[in-house]
Amino acid sequence: MFRVSRLRLRDDTGQAALEFAIVAPVLLLITFSAISLSLLILARYNLDKTAREAARVGAEISIYPECAAYIQAVERAESKARRILEERGLDPDRLTFSVTSPGSGSYPRDGFFAVRLEYNYEMPFDPSGLLGFALGNDGVVPLSSEHSFAIQAFKARWPIHHPGC
Repeated sequence: MFRVSRLRLRDDTGQAALEFAIVAPVLLLITFSAISLSLLILARYNLDKTAREAARVGAEISIYPECAAYIQAVERAESKARRILEERGLDPDRLTFSVTSPGSGSYPRDGFFAVRLEYNYEMPFDPSGLLGFALGNDGVVPLSSEHSFAIQAFKARWPIHHPGC
C-alpha cells in the first residue's frame, strides 16, 4: 500500500494541458504571421497584374503626348487599374498612378506606354508586430509595380496623323 500512494504523488494528469498552453501561443503566432505575409504577397501579385493590364489598355490608344487620345489613354488606364484593385478587394484610394512619357523619336507610336503603380498596403493583422516593423511603418507596407507595353501602329485604335492631332 505504501508503494501505491507514493506513485500517486507523482501524478501527471495535467501535463499535456500545460505543454499545450506553453506551445499554442507560439504556434498561433507563427500561423497568423504566415497568413499575414501571404496576404502581403497576394497584394503584391495583384498590383503587378493591375499594372500589366493598365499598361496594355493604355498601349491600345494613340500615344502622342500632345493629343487628346493620349490623355484618354492615361485616363482609361488609371480607371482600369482602380477598377481591378477594387475587384480584388484592395482600396483604390491608396493607389498612386503615374505614366512615364513615351520616348521622343521619329515615330512615337512605336514607343512604350509605361505605367507605375504605388500602393500603401495596410496589413490586416500582425499578431507579433514584427512583420509591420520589418516591412513598413505602423503596419503599412509600400508596394510598387511598373510595367510597359510597346505601342505598335497596327494595334492602335486611333488613326495615324500627328501634326496638330
